[in-house]
Amino acid sequence: MGQRYDQASAAATAEQWRAADWIGILLILLSIDFFPNLPDASLDSSWMNGLTAALAQGAVPGSDLLFTYGPLASLLTAYAGPGFPLGLSLALAIAATFAVLLRICTGHRFLWVAALVFLLSPSNEALFYLFLGVIPLAAIHIGSEPWASRVPLIAAAVLTPAMTLAKLSFLPLSTALLVLTCAHEAASGRWRAAVAGAALFGASLVAMWLLSSQALSDLPAYLLDGEIIKGYTSAMEWDLGMVIAGVNLQLIETLLIYLTAALVLGVLVPRAGGRASGAYLLMALAAVLAVVIKAGVVRHGGVHSIFPWMLLCVLTLSLAGAPRLPGLARLSFAVALLMTLALAPIYRGDGRSVSNIVAAAREHAQTQGLDWQLVKRSPGYWRRYTVAVPSQFLGSLPSPLSGLAERVHNAIGLTLALISGDESMREATSRAHREILDACPLTRVAGSVDIYPTDINCLLVHGMAWNPRPVFQSYSAYTPSLQILNRAHIVGADAPDHLFVDVKPLDGRLPVLEEGNVWFCLAGRYRPSGAMQGNFLHLTRARGDCDTTRETGMHTARLGEPIILSCDRPQVVASFDFRATEFGRLALLFYKIRRLTIDVQTCDGETRSYRFVPSMATLPLPLSPLVENARELRQVLFDGNMPPGRRIKRFVIRESESESPIPGWATEYNVRWYEAAVSTPAASNAMPAVFALPQFPSLTSPAP
Repeated sequence: MGQRYDQASAAATAEQWRAADWIGILLILLSIDFFPNLPDASLDSSWMNGLTAALAQGAVPGSDLLFTYGPLASLLTAYAGPGFPLGLSLALAIAATFAVLLRICTGHRFLWVAALVFLLSPSNEALFYLFLGVIPLAAIHIGSEPWASRVPLIAAAVLTPAMTLAKLSFLPLSTALLVLTCAHEAASGRWRAAVAGAALFGASLVAMWLLSSQALSDLPAYLLDGEIIKGYTSAMEWDLGMVIAGVNLQLIETLLIYLTAALVLGVLVPRAGGRASGAYLLMALAAVLAVVIKAGVVRHGGVHSIFPWMLLCVLTLSLAGAPRLPGLARLSFAVALLMTLALAPIYRGDGRSVSNIVAAAREHAQTQGLDWQLVKRSPGYWRRYTVAVPSQFLGSLPSPLSGLAERVHNAIGLTLALISGDESMREATSRAHREILDACPLTRVAGSVDIYPTDINCLLVHGMAWNPRPVFQSYSAYTPSLQILNRAHIVGADAPDHLFVDVKPLDGRLPVLEEGNVWFCLAGRYRPSGAMQGNFLHLTRARGDCDTTRETGMHTARLGEPIILSCDRPQVVASFDFRATEFGRLALLFYKIRRLTIDVQTCDGETRSYRFVPSMATLPLPLSPLVENARELRQVLFDGNMPPGRRIKRFVIRESESESPIPGWATEYNVRWYEAAVSTPAASNAMPAVFALPQFPSLTSPAP
């Protein structure tokens, strides 16, 4: 393998900077989101705006707020607010450091790699993963060169903590890279560099925490708050249903990612120069790739799914000084680039881009008098369609250059803001506010307020005093511990004076899974205040206590086994104990296991199928009657007039036909039954009929 990286790094670092290198750095800097994201009516905008508002009001991440994002969240979200200037400054510093490290690693290919990043990187987060990926390669390239050549690595040690304080999921990866890199430096006889790197990382972490207006004593709680990401995989994994002729394209893509990653490691690691350096490079790159790939394949869809392919594109070009890439590197680069271009438009739109292509083809078939169901899988039809109306077909294809689309958006926004003197931003913000107000016809109230499950922007736009629960987005209360913290918020003396409650679970989940354990507290601690406000139930705090639940029995069931309930029972309160198999737990480290679905049949004969997340059903929740919106929630908790037909007659929990072939859940699970009594608020005029008296016997009768 020759001198491997040693001679290459010497040539790369000693070579004078060319005009092309400065153009490459400019492209990297322009790849940062330098124009702030403005509020809108979307779910993501709601949590971004809510997080920004909570931090501005002095909320402490890790105690007051339990979310994957931290006090420097604007570094990733680029959301308009008081944290945006600091976030932009740090993002530019990281981008500049990344550009220098990338130039060291790629040598004469730097401009082409920078152009790829500019055209393909859809977000700050994508660029930051690339930044972490080149750190180990740069450490190998620089080797034992003078301290002046190590400035980019020193800058990386100082800036990486900012990413950790922006998003908690960067913490384990940053820590692993720090430990491995310092160990490699020490093993190479560079003890001072190892100690300095660790000291700089720690000092920067503390300094940036303080810079974000947080107390030093609160830092450990944030760093040790792993609960919010503990249940992420099982709760948030998604499947676009990309199955054609029985072939699961997403599963094949995942296998291809891991195979390509192995090929890339096979090219880079042997050229590290020495067994110790090779071991370091293998472990460091494997750690980065494992995290980035896992982030992409858990929730197929969205921009995360192209991050690993982008990283593989960059890594395959990181052989500075090599005039020609090895054959495996060229193959890996071709595969990674092709997959990035092919998948970016699909995943960026969560599969809606595919829907647009299909919709255009279906429209053409219908205009030709063809039966779409008969021709949609016919290669002959697609061939005739693309030849007959190429403009219609090409117009339905989204742009694969997702990064370029973001660059154009930023440039247009900044240009309009500069020309108009910020008037364009004010108009865009005002327009977004009107859209949010139209979607949330709430009456402004005095006192503290919280909103369920996600629409924080509704409160903020109306100017209400938001009093957030710790996990301020209900879908993120993945585990019992997080649900208990949210319940304590309702129980405590500082509970909100008002609640606006809607029922709209994420990703087709069983509605009661999202903070169903809190519903008992709503019945005991609050009362309705007037009529429904749009889709929201307005509740006012009253003098009452949360319910108490008492376990009355347990039933062991098997996946796919029907459980029969009686239509004479006005309430069913239950919790569920599921256990992942050993193989399932191992699979969750790198991929995901098969989802669970619950099929329910109501007493009026209707059937529904929902996503079932085991970790969110560990605490007692009101399983029956079936509640699908806030009006029904009011009927159940307060009015006592829920139609008997909405009671659940039977349910089946089974494995769903998801993209994962791995049946990772144990076939047996336990259902625990409870009786619940609610302390009625003194100011309420209606007795909660469903939860007022314990009426559920100890065991159900399973189907024969």
